[in-house]
Amino acid sequence: MKKKMIVAAAVAALFTACASTQKATSPDALVGEWTIERIHGTAIDKKAGEQIPFLGFDRENKRIYGHSGCNRLSCGWDVQAGTLDTKLMASTRMMCADMTNETKVLQALNEVEKYHIEKNGTLVLTDSKGKAVIELEKRQK
Repeated sequence: MKKKMIVAAAVAALFTACASTQKATSPDALVGEWTIERIHGTAIDKKAGEQIPFLGFDRENKRIYGHSGCNRLSCGWDVQAGTLDTKLMASTRMMCADMTNETKVLQALNEVEKYHIEKNGTLVLTDSKGKAVIELEKRQK
């Protein structure tokens, strides 16, 4: 009897883990605005640039929009099974006094190919090998 309870608990835990993983990788989980917190593991300097970099995901209009620190950016959104294509992102071309974050964000976006959301809610944009490139936190409204 005790073994059956342990097996039942293990099966329930497995189904719960699978359900949360599937929800976390769903394109719907991306919808909204996310503040860019880290690039290649290094924290963004929130005092550099004109604005704190962020990305927004608009599923209804199939677009990604945001700010890279100095300039606005935008591209179409076609998400398929955990992949994310940001290669054709357009950006305004203003110059700012501090382009540190701007340069890092734009370079990092060119590396992004996949995404996942961790259990703590962090959105992680990764390269083709699954290495974290950009880490984002959901913006509070």
